[in-house]
Amino acid sequence: MNPTMRIPITFISIALLALHLSAPAQVNSNDGIAARPMLNRATPEECLKSYWALKEWVVTTHRNLGKELKGRQVEAERLFLESLDEVTAGETLRWFREVEQPIPDLMSRTIVATSFEGPNKAQVLVNIKNVTPIPSGARPSQIDMERRLKGKNFKYVVTLGDGGWKISEVWADEPGGSLMVYERGLPRVPVYVFWD
Repeated sequence: MNPTMRIPITFISIALLALHLSAPAQVNSNDGIAARPMLNRATPEECLKSYWALKEWVVTTHRNLGKELKGRQVEAERLFLESLDEVTAGETLRWFREVEQPIPDLMSRTIVATSFEGPNKAQVLVNIKNVTPIPSGARPSQIDMERRLKGKNFKYVVTLGDGGWKISEVWADEPGGSLMVYERGLPRVPVYVFWD
């Protein structure tokens, strides 16, 4: 999947996370939001594990909220598909009828090494693999399978302050060098066309 196609899902996840980080860590049966994971910033590694737990939590929360809205979504989808019969046919109509809900990717994260650059700064090397089950009918290439097996390396710069460790930079290993993952840059120029 093109990384730019993940922007809406990532934005929703970040928005959900921002809305609920300040809420008490308890289950509220009225809103479908599970307890926020406990955060441990005692070491760089525990800080990373807390960060990943938050990321998994927001995906689960998003999925649960989606289930609550599913009834209304099903009705809207039924009306949408009935209406498509009037304006589409053949492969186009079949595509819309067969499209599946995206399943959030499952990640396996392994801390490879931690190195300290003094008492208040550490770098943690992590290998992340996508372990999402391959859907039946999919035909992964040899390159796809090699990428799944190898995973991708990330370097986290973690600094000590404010009562514990915090992640200050995330770098992804890319062909040709490292790329800062969450770097503020210029606004995105809307040039890609994702649907007609």
